[in-house]
Amino acid sequence: MDQHASGKGSAYTSKRLPVELVFIEEFDNVGDAYAREKQLQGWGRAKREKLIALKYDELPGLAKKIFKS
Repeated sequence: MDQHASGKGSAYTSKRLPVELVFIEEFDNVGDAYAREKQLQGWGRAKREKLIALKYDELPGLAKKIFKS
């Protein structure tokens, strides 16, 4: 958080200061944490907001629909 708040973190967050921690998860290894971060980055805003609010039961209804032709 200190790196992000000082603008020394990622380029994405350095352009969107100030940052605020609203959700945290812990993982046993960096690979799992990175995979989860990439998963959350693919989610829409509404789904991420439900996760932050701990409304896990509402997450499946916000899954993106993939249409195949």
